[in-house]
Amino acid sequence: MGKSDEDDKSFGPRLVATYSALSDADKSVLIAAVQGAASQMMTPKGSPNDVFWRMLSEVGWTEEVEVPEDSFPIEVASWRLTELGRISVPILIKKSEELNPTKH
Repeated sequence: MGKSDEDDKSFGPRLVATYSALSDADKSVLIAAVQGAASQMMTPKGSPNDVFWRMLSEVGWTEEVEVPEDSFPIEVASWRLTELGRISVPILIKKSEELNPTKH
């Protein structure tokens, strides 16, 4: 594991910057998943959330959930928080708020 991977696992600049750049609407989906009992999230494939949630999967905080191809009129991605993600994502959000107080 390289230094940048270690930095990201400790809320390094890449994860914080990417989360901070999300729209408030995009952030609200992740916040709701953290706060609620259900941790599954859906978004159009290739959307900012899809890209960010894929980044979170690289550090073990999310995992992709298979969606049947004919379920929606557009191609969607479905993700769920892992147990590690349920613990780590709130810390990431708090860190982002501390570093970017005007963006929240």
